[in-house]
Amino acid sequence: MDNNKGIIERLMDNYKIRFSHIWLAVATLTILGLSLYWKDTFIGIVSATTGVICVILTADGKRSSYVWGLINCVTYAYVSYVNGLYGETMLNLIYYVPIQFIGFYAWSKNLNKVDSGDGSSSEDFVKVNKVGRLEMMMYVVGMIVGVIGYGIFLKNIGDALPFIDSFTTVLSVFAAIFQVRRMAEQWILWIIIDIASVAMWGITMYNGSDNVGTLIMWIVYLANAVYGWVSWKKNFGISVKENDNTVKVENK
Repeated sequence: MDNNKGIIERLMDNYKIRFSHIWLAVATLTILGLSLYWKDTFIGIVSATTGVICVILTADGKRSSYVWGLINCVTYAYVSYVNGLYGETMLNLIYYVPIQFIGFYAWSKNLNKVDSGDGSSSEDFVKVNKVGRLEMMMYVVGMIVGVIGYGIFLKNIGDALPFIDSFTTVLSVFAAIFQVRRMAEQWILWIIIDIASVAMWGITMYNGSDNVGTLIMWIVYLANAVYGWVSWKKNFGISVKENDNTVKVENK
């Protein structure tokens, strides 16, 4: 009976891996194909495809996501600058680029060797933290203050969409902190950010921008954020340590 249970669990693990690969392939090919069809710029296509690969690998707990994220940060900053979204530009160049190195290091230092269950091998897992209620309240206050203050600053320097840009920028700063600290609640922030970003790039498209790949990228980001939340809460919830309030997530 135990052997049968082990076989079923291994089959389910393989199913999750196959689904992850399929989702990565479908999302990447979709955004690449549509970007080419709508004649997006080369930088826009690179930004969109590397961004999608990055967030999907993050949802799967792969630290290699930070490598793809580095490429995405630089190219997306350029696309944002060309479209007058200075908040997004500064966020990526000044904040996200160094975060890629910090995140890769932080995830690498928080891997656990866990027996695979059949005694044949062990696997690497990264510990995922949960945000406490008081800590979350402090984060929320910081977000509100940040959005208002940064929005005023962006308006004064001529940002095309100052408060939407500020909203996505400030929340992205906190979401990146959550990600580096391996907090599952990062996906709630990413969902909110992605909805606002879809609206922001939809407005720029309406105003004449040709960066359709970037808009599609954010739509895929939104779908992936939902996938990431489900994955980190359920699919990769291998075990829960009540003493330190962490769960383990598969990493590569």
